[in-house]
Amino acid sequence: MLRRVLQFGSLLSLIAFVGCGYGAPTLIPVTGTVTNGDAIATDGMVAFEPDAEKGIPGQITATALIEPDGKYILYTTAKEGAIPGWYKVIVNIEAPAVPGADPYDPTPSKVRAEYTSPETTPLSIEVKEGGDFNIVLEPKDGVEAN
Repeated sequence: MLRRVLQFGSLLSLIAFVGCGYGAPTLIPVTGTVTNGDAIATDGMVAFEPDAEKGIPGQITATALIEPDGKYILYTTAKEGAIPGWYKVIVNIEAPAVPGADPYDPTPSKVRAEYTSPETTPLSIEVKEGGDFNIVLEPKDGVEAN
């Protein structure tokens, strides 16, 4: 009998814990501007990939689209913000398609290849309080920056 009462109590506690939103992570607002060389980026995407070496295991990637004015707002699972912790920053800005090119060929990027992968990006940011996290990229040789 005592065992059933403990099981029932544990189940009610679990329901109350999950139902009250205690399982949802706290999200910190993260915005900023992306600059590629001397030019403001006018499109593309930004991803904050959890840094396994510095961060908390199990963090979720936060992503954003770069707006025409170069600004971005990060979202995590469709909610504005990012979970506090360390992230590797990934940026990709695709170059316009070349007329007559095979549509199945990969689209070239306007940013250096190192910025497009969490394994190679030199960009690292700690999200601990909200604010502007401006991202400055070194320009890719021979490619128009914005």
